[in-house]
Amino acid sequence: MDKKRVAVIGAGAAGLSAMKHLLSDQYSGSFSVQGFEHSDRVGGVWARGDTMWASLHTNLPANAVMQFRDHAYPATSPSYVHHSAVKEYLESYADAFSLRQHFAFNTSVVCVRPIQPDRFDSAWEVTVCENQPANSDSDNCREGEGDCKNKKIERTEIFDAVIVSSGHFDTPYFPPIPGLPSPAQLPASISHSKTYSCPESFRGQVVLVVGCGASGVEICPEVAAVAKAVHVVAPRRQPKDEFFEIPAGVLERHSGLELIEDLVHSFELAGQGQGQGQGHRAVLRSGRVLEHIDCVLFCTGYHYEYPFLHPSCGVEVQGGKAVSPLVQQLWL
Repeated sequence: MDKKRVAVIGAGAAGLSAMKHLLSDQYSGSFSVQGFEHSDRVGGVWARGDTMWASLHTNLPANAVMQFRDHAYPATSPSYVHHSAVKEYLESYADAFSLRQHFAFNTSVVCVRPIQPDRFDSAWEVTVCENQPANSDSDNCREGEGDCKNKKIERTEIFDAVIVSSGHFDTPYFPPIPGLPSPAQLPASISHSKTYSCPESFRGQVVLVVGCGASGVEICPEVAAVAKAVHVVAPRRQPKDEFFEIPAGVLERHSGLELIEDLVHSFELAGQGQGQGQGHRAVLRSGRVLEHIDCVLFCTGYHYEYPFLHPSCGVEVQGGKAVSPLVQQLWL
Protein backbone atom coordinates (compact mmCIF):
# COMPACT_ATOMS: atom_id res chain seq x y z
CA MET A 1 0.00 0.00 0.00
CA ASP A 2 1.32 3.42 -0.97
CA LYS A 3 2.00 5.83 1.86
CA LYS A 4 -0.24 8.86 2.13
CA ARG A 5 1.72 12.12 1.92
CA VAL A 6 0.77 14.61 4.65
CA ALA A 7 1.97 18.20 5.07
CA VAL A 8 2.14 19.67 8.58
CA ILE A 9 2.29 23.48 8.72
CA GLY A 10 3.94 24.78 11.88
CA ALA A 11 6.33 23.28 14.43
CA GLY A 12 4.61 24.48 17.59
CA ALA A 13 2.88 22.23 20.12
CA ALA A 14 0.11 21.15 17.72
CA GLY A 15 2.41 20.60 14.76
CA LEU A 16 4.91 18.58 16.79
CA SER A 17 2.14 16.41 18.23
CA ALA A 18 0.61 15.82 14.78
CA MET A 19 4.00 14.88 13.35
CA LYS A 20 4.77 12.51 16.22
CA HIS A 21 1.47 10.63 15.95
CA LEU A 22 1.49 10.36 12.16
CA LEU A 23 4.96 8.78 12.34
CA SER A 24 4.16 6.50 15.28
CA ASP A 25 4.00 2.69 15.14
CA GLN A 26 0.24 2.98 15.58
CA TYR A 27 -0.05 3.74 11.87
CA SER A 28 2.60 1.20 10.76
CA GLY A 29 4.32 3.52 8.30
CA SER A 30 1.07 4.53 6.59
CA PHE A 31 2.15 8.15 6.18
CA SER A 32 5.01 10.07 4.64
CA VAL A 33 5.02 13.38 6.50
CA GLN A 34 6.72 16.66 5.64
CA GLY A 35 6.59 19.60 8.03
CA PHE A 36 7.11 23.27 7.21
CA GLU A 37 8.16 25.91 9.75
CA HIS A 38 8.78 29.55 8.81
CA SER A 39 11.27 30.13 11.65
CA ASP A 40 14.53 28.33 12.35
CA ARG A 41 13.33 26.41 15.43
CA VAL A 42 10.60 24.30 16.99
CA GLY A 43 8.31 25.61 19.73
CA GLY A 44 5.96 27.93 17.86
CA VAL A 45 4.81 30.94 19.87
CA TRP A 46 6.78 29.74 22.91
CA ALA A 47 10.05 30.01 20.98
CA ARG A 48 9.42 33.57 19.77
CA GLY A 49 10.60 36.48 21.86
CA ASP A 50 8.19 38.98 20.29
CA THR A 51 5.10 37.50 21.94
CA MET A 52 6.49 36.74 25.40
CA TRP A 53 7.12 39.36 28.04
CA ALA A 54 10.01 38.79 30.43
CA SER A 55 7.98 37.63 33.45
CA LEU A 56 5.30 35.61 31.63
CA HIS A 57 4.28 32.35 33.30
CA THR A 58 1.65 29.88 32.18
CA ASN A 59 -1.85 30.59 33.46
CA LEU A 60 -2.62 26.87 33.48
CA PRO A 61 -0.78 24.15 35.47
CA ALA A 62 1.72 22.95 32.88
CA ASN A 63 2.37 19.58 34.49
CA ALA A 64 -1.37 18.82 34.59
CA VAL A 65 -2.96 20.17 31.40
CA MET A 66 -0.06 21.45 29.23
CA GLN A 67 1.94 18.28 28.76
CA PHE A 68 1.64 15.33 26.39
CA ARG A 69 0.68 11.98 27.88
CA ASP A 70 3.90 10.37 26.70
CA HIS A 71 6.30 13.17 27.69
CA ALA A 72 6.26 14.76 31.15
CA TYR A 73 7.72 17.99 32.49
CA PRO A 74 10.68 17.49 34.85
CA ALA A 75 9.50 16.26 38.26
CA THR A 76 10.92 19.40 39.88
CA SER A 77 8.85 21.77 37.72
CA PRO A 78 6.33 24.00 39.51
CA SER A 79 2.73 23.93 38.34
CA TYR A 80 2.91 27.35 36.71
CA VAL A 81 6.14 27.57 34.78
CA HIS A 82 8.06 30.43 33.15
CA HIS A 83 7.58 30.65 29.39
CA SER A 84 11.19 29.55 28.82
CA ALA A 85 10.36 26.21 30.50
CA VAL A 86 7.57 25.61 27.94
CA LYS A 87 10.03 26.34 25.13
CA GLU A 88 12.52 23.85 26.60
CA TYR A 89 9.77 21.27 27.09
CA LEU A 90 8.70 21.45 23.43
CA GLU A 91 12.32 21.22 22.33
CA SER A 92 12.81 18.13 24.49
CA TYR A 93 9.62 16.61 23.02
CA ALA A 94 10.93 17.16 19.50
CA ASP A 95 14.25 15.57 20.40
CA ALA A 96 12.74 12.63 22.31
CA PHE A 97 10.79 11.55 19.21
CA SER A 98 13.32 12.73 16.57
CA LEU A 99 10.87 15.16 15.00
CA ARG A 100 13.18 17.97 13.84
CA GLN A 101 14.45 15.98 10.86
CA HIS A 102 10.93 15.89 9.40
CA PHE A 103 10.54 19.69 9.24
CA ALA A 104 11.84 22.10 6.63
CA PHE A 105 12.82 25.15 8.70
CA ASN A 106 13.04 28.72 7.41
CA THR A 107 10.31 27.75 4.98
CA SER A 108 7.07 29.71 4.64
CA VAL A 109 3.92 28.23 3.17
CA VAL A 110 2.71 30.51 0.38
CA CYS A 111 -0.40 28.77 -0.88
CA VAL A 112 -2.50 25.67 -0.16
CA ARG A 113 -5.22 24.64 -2.62
CA PRO A 114 -7.04 21.47 -3.66
CA ILE A 115 -5.97 20.26 -7.09
CA GLN A 116 -9.64 19.75 -7.92
CA PRO A 117 -11.64 22.74 -6.59
CA ASP A 118 -14.45 21.75 -4.22
CA ARG A 119 -13.17 18.16 -4.14
CA PHE A 120 -11.55 17.90 -0.73
CA ASP A 121 -10.89 14.19 -1.13
CA SER A 122 -8.48 15.00 -3.95
CA ALA A 123 -4.79 15.82 -3.60
CA TRP A 124 -3.53 19.19 -2.35
CA GLU A 125 -1.01 21.53 -3.90
CA VAL A 126 1.28 23.17 -1.33
CA THR A 127 3.58 25.97 -2.48
CA VAL A 128 6.35 27.06 -0.14
CA CYS A 129 9.09 29.67 -0.16
CA GLU A 130 12.41 28.59 1.25
CA ASN A 131 14.61 31.26 2.75
CA GLN A 132 17.40 32.04 0.37
CA PRO A 133 21.08 32.53 1.29
CA ALA A 134 22.11 36.17 1.28
CA ASN A 135 24.54 35.66 -1.62
CA SER A 136 21.96 34.10 -3.95
CA ASP A 137 20.67 36.04 -6.95
CA SER A 138 17.60 33.90 -7.68
CA ASP A 139 14.31 35.72 -8.07
CA ASN A 140 12.03 32.72 -8.54
CA CYS A 141 9.19 33.74 -6.24
CA ARG A 142 5.61 34.83 -6.91
CA GLU A 143 4.58 37.89 -4.95
CA GLY A 144 1.17 38.53 -3.42
CA GLU A 145 0.30 35.16 -1.90
CA GLY A 146 0.95 34.24 1.72
CA ASP A 147 4.31 35.20 3.24
CA CYS A 148 6.79 35.65 0.42
CA LYS A 149 7.92 39.24 0.74
CA ASN A 150 11.66 38.75 0.35
CA LYS A 151 13.71 36.90 -2.21
CA LYS A 152 13.21 33.20 -1.61
CA ILE A 153 13.27 29.94 -3.55
CA GLU A 154 9.78 28.70 -4.35
CA ARG A 155 8.68 25.14 -4.91
CA THR A 156 5.40 23.23 -5.05
CA GLU A 157 4.67 19.77 -3.68
CA ILE A 158 1.62 17.52 -3.83
CA PHE A 159 0.08 15.99 -0.68
CA ASP A 160 -2.88 13.76 0.10
CA ALA A 161 -3.72 15.78 3.23
CA VAL A 162 -2.68 19.02 4.94
CA ILE A 163 -2.66 19.76 8.68
CA VAL A 164 -2.69 23.48 9.51
CA SER A 165 -1.12 23.97 12.93
CA SER A 166 0.26 27.48 12.55
CA GLY A 167 -1.52 28.98 15.58
CA HIS A 168 -3.19 32.36 15.86
CA PHE A 169 -0.98 34.49 18.14
CA ASP A 170 0.63 36.53 15.39
CA THR A 171 -1.56 39.40 14.15
CA PRO A 172 -2.60 41.77 16.98
CA TYR A 173 -6.26 42.73 17.13
CA PHE A 174 -7.08 46.41 17.55
CA PRO A 175 -10.84 47.07 17.90
CA PRO A 176 -12.32 49.52 15.38
CA ILE A 177 -12.62 52.63 17.54
CA PRO A 178 -13.26 56.08 16.02
CA GLY A 179 -10.13 58.21 16.26
CA LEU A 180 -7.79 55.21 16.42
CA PRO A 181 -5.47 55.03 13.37
CA SER A 182 -4.73 51.80 11.53
CA PRO A 183 -2.07 49.60 13.19
CA ALA A 184 0.57 50.74 10.70
CA GLN A 185 -0.04 54.41 11.61
CA LEU A 186 -0.16 54.15 15.40
CA PRO A 187 2.18 56.45 17.32
CA ALA A 188 4.81 54.86 19.57
CA SER A 189 2.71 55.67 22.63
CA ILE A 190 0.01 53.20 21.52
CA SER A 191 0.96 49.52 21.53
CA HIS A 192 -0.34 45.96 21.86
CA SER A 193 0.48 43.34 24.47
CA LYS A 194 2.29 41.36 21.74
CA THR A 195 5.14 43.89 21.89
CA TYR A 196 5.08 44.30 25.68
CA SER A 197 8.38 43.21 27.24
CA CYS A 198 8.62 44.83 30.68
CA PRO A 199 6.91 47.68 32.57
CA GLU A 200 9.87 50.05 32.65
CA SER A 201 8.78 52.08 29.60
CA PHE A 202 5.57 52.98 31.48
CA ARG A 203 7.33 54.38 34.55
CA GLY A 204 5.71 57.59 35.80
CA GLN A 205 3.12 57.53 32.98
CA VAL A 206 -0.67 57.66 32.95
CA VAL A 207 -1.60 54.45 31.13
CA LEU A 208 -4.86 53.31 29.59
CA VAL A 209 -5.12 49.53 29.21
CA VAL A 210 -7.87 48.39 26.84
CA GLY A 211 -9.03 44.82 27.47
CA CYS A 212 -8.40 42.53 30.40
CA GLY A 213 -8.13 38.95 29.23
CA ALA A 214 -5.31 36.54 29.99
CA SER A 215 -2.55 39.01 29.08
CA GLY A 216 -4.18 42.05 30.67
CA VAL A 217 -4.64 40.34 34.04
CA GLU A 218 -0.90 39.65 34.22
CA ILE A 219 0.42 42.85 32.66
CA CYS A 220 -1.72 45.39 34.55
CA PRO A 221 -0.21 44.76 38.02
CA GLU A 222 3.31 45.00 36.57
CA VAL A 223 2.58 48.32 34.89
CA ALA A 224 0.73 49.64 37.96
CA ALA A 225 3.82 49.06 40.09
CA VAL A 226 5.77 51.72 38.14
CA ALA A 227 3.14 53.92 36.44
CA LYS A 228 1.61 57.10 37.82
CA ALA A 229 -1.89 55.73 37.16
CA VAL A 230 -3.43 52.84 35.21
CA HIS A 231 -7.00 52.86 33.91
CA VAL A 232 -8.14 49.42 32.77
CA VAL A 233 -11.20 49.56 30.52
CA ALA A 234 -12.86 46.22 29.83
CA PRO A 235 -16.46 45.05 29.45
CA ARG A 236 -18.22 43.14 32.21
CA ARG A 237 -18.03 39.42 31.55
CA GLN A 238 -21.26 37.45 31.53
CA PRO A 239 -21.21 35.21 33.43
CA LYS A 240 -18.54 36.68 35.66
CA ASP A 241 -15.25 34.85 35.09
CA GLU A 242 -12.88 35.06 38.05
CA PHE A 243 -10.11 33.57 35.89
CA PHE A 244 -9.89 36.92 34.08
CA GLU A 245 -10.44 39.16 37.09
CA ILE A 246 -7.72 41.34 38.57
CA PRO A 247 -7.52 40.07 42.18
CA ALA A 248 -8.92 42.44 44.79
CA GLY A 249 -5.60 42.34 46.64
CA VAL A 250 -3.81 43.73 43.58
CA LEU A 251 -6.29 46.61 43.30
CA GLU A 252 -5.81 47.40 46.99
CA ARG A 253 -2.03 47.23 46.71
CA HIS A 254 -1.86 49.67 43.80
CA SER A 255 -3.97 52.72 44.55
CA GLY A 256 -3.39 54.09 41.05
CA LEU A 257 -4.89 51.00 39.37
CA GLU A 258 -8.54 51.43 38.40
CA LEU A 259 -10.74 48.81 36.75
CA ILE A 260 -13.55 50.37 34.68
CA GLU A 261 -16.25 48.05 33.35
CA ASP A 262 -16.96 49.90 30.14
CA LEU A 263 -15.94 50.20 26.47
CA VAL A 264 -13.94 52.89 24.68
CA HIS A 265 -16.29 54.79 22.37
CA SER A 266 -13.72 57.08 20.72
CA PHE A 267 -10.20 58.46 20.94
CA GLU A 268 -8.68 61.90 20.51
CA LEU A 269 -4.96 61.41 20.20
CA ALA A 270 -2.37 63.89 21.41
CA GLY A 271 -2.06 66.71 18.88
CA GLN A 272 -5.66 66.35 17.76
CA GLY A 273 -8.75 68.26 18.90
CA GLN A 274 -9.17 68.84 22.63
CA GLY A 275 -6.32 66.45 23.42
CA GLN A 276 -3.74 68.72 21.78
CA GLY A 277 -0.72 69.07 24.06
CA GLN A 278 -2.47 67.27 26.90
CA GLY A 279 -1.91 63.62 26.05
CA HIS A 280 -4.48 61.24 24.59
CA ARG A 281 -8.15 61.46 25.43
CA ALA A 282 -10.61 58.53 25.54
CA VAL A 283 -14.38 58.83 25.63
CA LEU A 284 -16.13 55.80 27.12
CA ARG A 285 -19.54 54.41 26.17
CA SER A 286 -20.90 55.59 29.53
CA GLY A 287 -19.90 59.16 28.71
CA ARG A 288 -16.98 59.27 31.09
CA VAL A 289 -13.86 60.93 29.66
CA LEU A 290 -10.31 59.85 30.48
CA GLU A 291 -7.79 62.62 29.80
CA HIS A 292 -4.04 63.27 29.99
CA ILE A 293 -3.23 59.70 28.92
CA ASP A 294 0.45 59.19 28.12
CA CYS A 295 0.29 55.63 26.80
CA VAL A 296 -2.37 53.20 25.57
CA LEU A 297 -1.81 49.45 25.77
CA PHE A 298 -4.23 47.13 24.00
CA CYS A 299 -4.66 43.69 25.58
CA THR A 300 -7.31 42.69 23.06
CA GLY A 301 -6.06 39.42 21.66
CA TYR A 302 -5.28 38.40 18.11
CA HIS A 303 -6.80 38.00 14.66
CA TYR A 304 -7.01 34.56 13.09
CA GLU A 305 -5.20 34.76 9.76
CA TYR A 306 -4.35 32.01 7.29
CA PRO A 307 -3.27 33.95 4.18
CA PHE A 308 -1.86 30.84 2.55
CA LEU A 309 -5.26 29.11 2.28
CA HIS A 310 -6.60 29.64 -1.22
CA PRO A 311 -10.34 30.50 -1.45
CA SER A 312 -10.92 27.12 -3.13
CA CYS A 313 -10.08 25.48 0.21
CA GLY A 314 -13.51 26.52 1.42
CA VAL A 315 -12.16 27.86 4.72
CA GLU A 316 -13.29 31.32 5.83
CA VAL A 317 -12.08 33.47 8.73
CA GLN A 318 -15.09 35.27 10.18
CA GLY A 319 -14.42 38.62 11.81
CA GLY A 320 -10.89 37.57 12.61
CA LYS A 321 -12.16 35.51 15.55
CA ALA A 322 -13.64 32.30 14.12
CA VAL A 323 -12.87 29.86 11.32
CA SER A 324 -15.67 28.27 9.31
CA PRO A 325 -16.58 25.47 8.75
CA LEU A 326 -14.67 23.97 11.69
CA VAL A 327 -16.18 21.71 14.33
CA GLN A 328 -15.71 23.52 17.68
CA GLN A 329 -12.94 25.56 16.00
CA LEU A 330 -10.74 22.46 15.97
CA TRP A 331 -10.96 20.57 12.68
CA LEU A 332 -12.63 20.37 9.31
